[in-house]
Amino acid sequence: MGAFRVPVTLIHPEHRDRSVRLDLLVDTGALYTLLPAEVVAGLELRAVEDWQAQLASGERVVYPLGEVRVRLGTRE
Repeated sequence: MGAFRVPVTLIHPEHRDRSVRLDLLVDTGALYTLLPAEVVAGLELRAVEDWQAQLASGERVVYPLGEVRVRLGTRE
């Protein structure tokens, strides 16, 4: 497994006029995408549930979980 950066466009799932282009760090072993709070706020994304996780340090954290569309090249 590895990590690398890739240019993507993040798009609000219902309001497609809200989008932002970023270079995201990709971890090939990750299951979820974690976005900076300012990106979530700027796109006005909505959390639909809280997701509980445990970090490698043993610390328990709760993340808001929601939906965003990701455009990579010409595919979403």
